[in-house]
Amino acid sequence: MPSFLLPLALYAFVMSITPGPNNVMLAASGAAYGMRRTAPHMLGIWVGFGAIVFISALGMGELLLSLPFLIPALKVAASLYLLYLAYLIARAGNPKIEARHPPKGFTGAALFQFINPKGWTGAITAVTAFQDSAIGLIPQASTKAAICTAAAIPCALAWAGFGTVIGHILSEPRAILIFNASMAALTVATAVLVLY
Repeated sequence: MPSFLLPLALYAFVMSITPGPNNVMLAASGAAYGMRRTAPHMLGIWVGFGAIVFISALGMGELLLSLPFLIPALKVAASLYLLYLAYLIARAGNPKIEARHPPKGFTGAALFQFINPKGWTGAITAVTAFQDSAIGLIPQASTKAAICTAAAIPCALAWAGFGTVIGHILSEPRAILIFNASMAALTVATAVLVLY
């Protein structure tokens, strides 16, 4: 059994439960669409994040760090995308808007992980800080991806569940607008923080 299992699991859980782009989007989606319709979004996050942990462990993370222009480019792309999502979140709750903008699906959520700076930072830290020289490259990469994905599952469920509960509590149109504006503001703040 790898020596890094428990420390990596704890690290991955803390990284996954703390606020960030994925969690804000999951809370907003849960509030607007409910848990069932948010499920593909969660699945996309788990698969996408597991993939970046795996490829980071194979050396992609080192390549990313060795090309300094890529990190600012990822930050700008993620920030622009988050600003677009903030716009959609602010307008959620209106049935006409929801009909035009269904919840984020599996593919969009999985692909977002590849421009999510928090995800890359977490993945690169997970593969560099937790090592076991007795394990080969592929088994180690697979184990780290599995641990990080497993730790992300309850965190995503908690954030989407929080949003779903809030969505059920908020029945007044004004309350929904205030919640959506708050989630949009958090998304904008996240977009700004991503740049630093």
